[in-house]
Amino acid sequence: MKRAVLVACFLCFVFAANVVLAQLRVYPTTLDFGQTYVELYTTVTAPYDVDALCWWMVESIPWLTVSPDGDCLYGGDSEIVTFTVDRSGLPIGTYSGEIDSYSENMGSGVISHSVISVTMEVAEGEPILAVDPTYLLFPGNWTRIEDHFSIENTGSGASLEWSITSDQPWLSTDPVSGLGPHEVSVYVDRQGLPAATHYGHLYVASTGGDATVSVEMVVPERSIVAWGDDWHHQTDTPFPNEDFVAIAAGFYHSLGLKSNGTIVVWGGEIGLWNVPAPNSDFVAIAAGTQHSLGLKSNGTVVAWGYNFDGECTVPAPNADFVAVSAGGHFSLGLKSDGTVVAWGANYHGECNVPAPNANFIAIAACGPLGLKADGTVVAWGSSTYVPAPNSEFIAIAAGWFGRKLGLKADGTVVAWGSSDDVPAPNSGFIAIAAGGAHSLALKADGTIVAWGSNWNDEHMYYSNQCIVPPPNDNFVAIAAGSYHSLGLKHVAATVPVLIEGFEAERGDGGVVLHWRITESRALRGFNIYRSLDHETGFERVNGELVPADQGYEYIDRVANTGKTYWYRLGAVADDGEWMSQTVSVTVPNAALALHQNHPNPFNPTTAISFTLPERTKVTLAIYDPEGRLVRTLMNEMVGEGNIERVWDGKNAGGNQVGSGVYFYRLMAGDRTLTKKMVLIR
Repeated sequence: MKRAVLVACFLCFVFAANVVLAQLRVYPTTLDFGQTYVELYTTVTAPYDVDALCWWMVESIPWLTVSPDGDCLYGGDSEIVTFTVDRSGLPIGTYSGEIDSYSENMGSGVISHSVISVTMEVAEGEPILAVDPTYLLFPGNWTRIEDHFSIENTGSGASLEWSITSDQPWLSTDPVSGLGPHEVSVYVDRQGLPAATHYGHLYVASTGGDATVSVEMVVPERSIVAWGDDWHHQTDTPFPNEDFVAIAAGFYHSLGLKSNGTIVVWGGEIGLWNVPAPNSDFVAIAAGTQHSLGLKSNGTVVAWGYNFDGECTVPAPNADFVAVSAGGHFSLGLKSDGTVVAWGANYHGECNVPAPNANFIAIAACGPLGLKADGTVVAWGSSTYVPAPNSEFIAIAAGWFGRKLGLKADGTVVAWGSSDDVPAPNSGFIAIAAGGAHSLALKADGTIVAWGSNWNDEHMYYSNQCIVPPPNDNFVAIAAGSYHSLGLKHVAATVPVLIEGFEAERGDGGVVLHWRITESRALRGFNIYRSLDHETGFERVNGELVPADQGYEYIDRVANTGKTYWYRLGAVADDGEWMSQTVSVTVPNAALALHQNHPNPFNPTTAISFTLPERTKVTLAIYDPEGRLVRTLMNEMVGEGNIERVWDGKNAGGNQVGSGVYFYRLMAGDRTLTKKMVLIR
């Protein structure tokens, strides 16, 4: 604390006469932490024969912190100062240093100086693994695939070696092993998984102990939204409209790929519906004017529909394909070696892939277009034009009648051919699709931007393929047909659990939530989610699941008074987590209160909570029956609300104290509250 600030705070205590030149008394002035102590204490006292005295300490030791580092006292007052050492990362050896303590007699202005000597040893010891956080939640957002946790060595001496294993194939980390502190990236892969809440664990094994990071991942339902021309029933989405992972739109028909590898076809002529048996093991789909393509997991291509120009006759060898695209009356296939195979109609050179036929990573028929690994686009057929600069492309799309799109790495879309200008702001896009009279682009926030014409030249009416049905959100994929559009969106699971009332009231140490369940389904437990906004920002409050067999009640101990919170209840069953409706709760303002510790009696730890009506300086300390200080749990400025601290039954030296009665005292501002607790060993 700056001396100038301290002096300014106590100008009212300056006296001009009969001043005694007494200085701050500090005891002890020698602190020896040895090899094990982390916290030690001194007491600073202003002599009785001074009116007021301000003191401050200058911290100059990097492995030592002092709290508080300054204050002002009336004559006869005392204050406890906590000294904390951090041995992390320090080599083995003995460390020492000095803390300069200063005090100023506010009556005389005389400044006094004393020294506190500090010593500490870092001995050969074992590393200690610390992981934070130990729980990660991936909500039902398909773009949320990455999170992090940290690995730290809180021990001393030897370095920490660690490795990570996962118990789920959809859960992975980078890196999987290492030495010393590290931030670990966690990745999830929802592809192919059923809609439900999935649980996994990351097991961290190290030379300093083991730890587990629990992971919850929500896979939401994926349903198809269709709009625009329905003359051939291409927008009549199939039932059940769920569990789709990919979509494709042709001139008159639509395709959907299920998570189980089957394909569903609707719209167009009957012949387009007949997916060749076995309808299984598909991983990608494409729709042309009157034919369809499906890519199998073994790298073979299946084609069906009209075959006027050989568009369904896949050239041999039918193997090693990794992507497919269907045009008017021709088809494209991308091989694993980066070459493109083209077959079907070749009226304008659509099947003449330009040399060098290599290094392709994506294809788009109807153009046709090919995307190279270096970010350049190759065009062939009726037009070879690509707008400059031809670089930094990451995706391509081509529609009927010369409509062409390219997505840049910076999230902007380039349109050429018969395409219209991209609507502003041209930014934040992650996917593109080109149709016959319109274009679609998907934003990172899950919204779709559609532009072009809403007119249907074939049937001479407005089919409104550019009017995205509300709500325009949560989309993860798009497809554009001649005069119709498809969007694949994730949908939160419906609520099979009904809540009869969700009430809140002030309790001892927090907000008590009550609910009643009308659904008879077997539940594993409940999660409580809280936010300051009724739509976003919900975070899980509870650590472990609230058991379903212990009554429908939860105490939120950290909700601040004078605020309105929004709560959601998550009911966890074996087949997933089902979310309730949102309920608002206004927490009334509360007076200063010190709550009974829980549990009580206790062994070995107990939680002490208190409520502050406003931000103030707080000291929470433990005393024995003789009034001697056992441990200071906190001594700091604290904001309003409910605060909780845990006492582990140890004294300031880190040693276990004996069984008996102890007192915990809260000093907040000018008020002091005390309660009794019992420790039973």
